[in-house]
Amino acid sequence: MSSSINNRWRTDLNSWSLKAEADPGPQRARSIEAITAGTLLILSAIAATAMVWARLQADIDQPTFEETLAAIDQNTLWYTWHGAARTFFGALLIAAASLIGPAMASAQGWHLKVAVALLILGGIVMVVSGVIVIFVGSFDWTEIYDVEQLDGNRALAGSISNTIIGLAIILMAPVQWSQGGIMKLTGWLAPLTGLGMVIIWWDSSSIHQISGLLFLSWILGTSIGLIIGRNGLPRKSRDIANTDQPARVQA
Repeated sequence: MSSSINNRWRTDLNSWSLKAEADPGPQRARSIEAITAGTLLILSAIAATAMVWARLQADIDQPTFEETLAAIDQNTLWYTWHGAARTFFGALLIAAASLIGPAMASAQGWHLKVAVALLILGGIVMVVSGVIVIFVGSFDWTEIYDVEQLDGNRALAGSISNTIIGLAIILMAPVQWSQGGIMKLTGWLAPLTGLGMVIIWWDSSSIHQISGLLFLSWILGTSIGLIIGRNGLPRKSRDIANTDQPARVQA
């Protein structure tokens, strides 16, 4: 009897192992996508930090536009680096968002699809804003373009991008709440972070600083949750997946 049970257990185990090797299934693919998305988010956080640092070094936040132009002319290299970092941030956000959807595909509801679409759109607008900054900092634009209008377009694109990204983060909250661990904890930060991004139009340095810190915290928390999480599966889905594995038969 014991020999029969052991033979059956070995047969079931071998069959299950061969099936896993032949068909890795969506969970392994989602795991790779989740790790890649998390890594890209960390890189985007680094780019966002570099963007802010370069802006401060360029010292372009002046009371008048003429003083801003003088600061750009004096700190052209830092201003151009600010534009490059802004462009990289937008591009990395687009790449990360395109993988967040597949990585968290098991999440229910429409929130994830809309949030991913908004993150991609926000990244595209951020890239446009960064390209304008690079253009202004790298070329002799004074004789060709209305530089004040050009800089106004840069500011408008940046604000629109932040607003779109903020709405996406707010929509990510219920998706993250369905996860476990760090992802769920970060989800509770999402509404406040998104709101801070949305009200970026309010010209207040304090609000900008607080919203910036919240945004970096949300990105880092989400990236860590993606990297160390269990394939982005909600807890209920993980419990169901665990019940599909063959139970060990006691001899």
